[in-house]
Amino acid sequence: MTKNFQIYRSSAGAGKTYMLSVNFIKLSLYGYFNGDIKYYQKILAITFTNKAAAEMKDRIIFYLRCLSFEEDKDNILFNITKDTSYQNQKVFDAAKNIYSHIIHNYNKLSISTIDKFTTHLVRSFSKDLGLSYNFDLELDNSKIMQPVIALMLSEISAKGDNLSELLVGFVMSKVDEGKSSDIEVDLNEFSSELFKEGVYDYFNKNKLNLKNYIDVKNNFSNKFKELEHEIKQLSHKVRHYFSLNNLTKDHFTRGTFYDLFIKKLGSDNYEKWIPSKTLQKNIENGVWYSKNAHQIIKNQVNLCVKELNSFYQQLIVLLREFFSYKEILKNIYQLSVLLELHKRKEKYKKENNIEQLFDFNKKINEIISSESSAFIYERIGERYQHYLIDEFQDTSTMQWQNLLPLLVDSLDYGKSYIVGDGKQSIYRWRGGEAEQFLQLPLIFKSQNLVLKSEWEAKLNHHYRANILDFNYRSREEIVNFNNLFFEKTKHLLDEDLQDMYKNHNQKVVRKGGGFVHVELFDGDKQQYKEEILKKIVGIIKDLTKEKKSLHKDFTILCNTAKRVSLVANYLLENNIPVVSSEGLLLSSS
Repeated sequence: MTKNFQIYRSSAGAGKTYMLSVNFIKLSLYGYFNGDIKYYQKILAITFTNKAAAEMKDRIIFYLRCLSFEEDKDNILFNITKDTSYQNQKVFDAAKNIYSHIIHNYNKLSISTIDKFTTHLVRSFSKDLGLSYNFDLELDNSKIMQPVIALMLSEISAKGDNLSELLVGFVMSKVDEGKSSDIEVDLNEFSSELFKEGVYDYFNKNKLNLKNYIDVKNNFSNKFKELEHEIKQLSHKVRHYFSLNNLTKDHFTRGTFYDLFIKKLGSDNYEKWIPSKTLQKNIENGVWYSKNAHQIIKNQVNLCVKELNSFYQQLIVLLREFFSYKEILKNIYQLSVLLELHKRKEKYKKENNIEQLFDFNKKINEIISSESSAFIYERIGERYQHYLIDEFQDTSTMQWQNLLPLLVDSLDYGKSYIVGDGKQSIYRWRGGEAEQFLQLPLIFKSQNLVLKSEWEAKLNHHYRANILDFNYRSREEIVNFNNLFFEKTKHLLDEDLQDMYKNHNQKVVRKGGGFVHVELFDGDKQQYKEEILKKIVGIIKDLTKEKKSLHKDFTILCNTAKRVSLVANYLLENNIPVVSSEGLLLSSS
């Protein structure tokens, strides 16, 4: 029996785009051989970036063009004919006609981003959504948030009203985290939280106003100060105990227990109050002094162990509560700022007749999740019989559920393909969730879907899982390292997520070569940076000398733009040529 809901699970370099391109062409040929040269127009391929959409279009056009000239590139002919009865010459002739038809009707080739498809849906449902048909669609969230934030900051009062108190608290919470105190920059960065799917439901349910948040904050702030005072009092108590019992820094292993109560608890940096992991382990194992300590010191400490341990346990209890309140206070400021930004954003959009793509996913979801596919197709004016979804792990819950009524309906007519790498969705790019991909053909977070049972039954009926297990991109050493790494580390995940790594082993295509080196660094922040920079230069010089690698073969990934600049400058100082986005700025000239 034909299974029309085809899932392909893969890892990096497995040829996902190639597989989708092959299947797009196979479906187009199927339609052509059944008398419909325009059949490619009944296929919708969805990717997540304009670049990826352009790449897929280019690849499909390229392969069709090659076939039309009776050329077989990248084994495309074999992969088209191996599961069909098509003869080579028939494929060449059909590809030539399909290629020509696409070139003359290029706008009918439906390969787009999911955002573009959502926009098309929105225009079709503008009346149902209560939108004026001439609304302005703003894709860049910052163009809405910048004027909203600027207006909010202009309303800060020297008299210290609720808004002013809230924003001052927000800034101080950022400073405590060691981040910038530039409130406008911080608010613009923080406002990105408004455009995550979970936030939509939070604002709908949350009826608290700004004053409510301030009152809650004051209550928690008072408790926070009480705990801080108790910790300081404990520090004084222990200091007095040390003095009475003639205990000094030399009585303890590296003096860490002594320093914790005498020095660190007196610091304004709360992070220093936390006992080091080494100290925690020593106390847990009853290690208070050095093995080489004089017997007099050992006897003196042994007499005090019970009290010392009691002081430590009291501190741990207080610290747990203290840092819990600290985290709550930070989140209260952030939640209240988020609430205020949300209210002002909605007001600004209404006044300027602006809509956002982010909001549409939820609004459309409320309509089409309970409507028949016939109703939706009638509105959008097109009927697709095949859906090809790339990078499914990046599909958010709402985006997937907005596509479901259309895709489920299409399974009665032909195949649809979903390709993804569940391992990547743990980063939750664009709201993607690992569980959504793992649980297919079940529908993740589907409790509010009216047609849940019907849709799941059809998905399950047509479901077939496939594995793309070759790596066409990386050399043998890298593939083998990844296989071993995933096998060893998957057990660190929750049990319900370990299935992401089921059948994760990739087969090597590019035999031989490759290089993997993992090294962990320790020490203080500055020393850590210097050691890493020296190591980077050392590895590059070794590989260019011994392996004859070229400088253009190296890419260095950093987690901040500041770190990119640091690494680039260090490489240049060591006569290693560098190209980076930072280096192209005039300010770097």
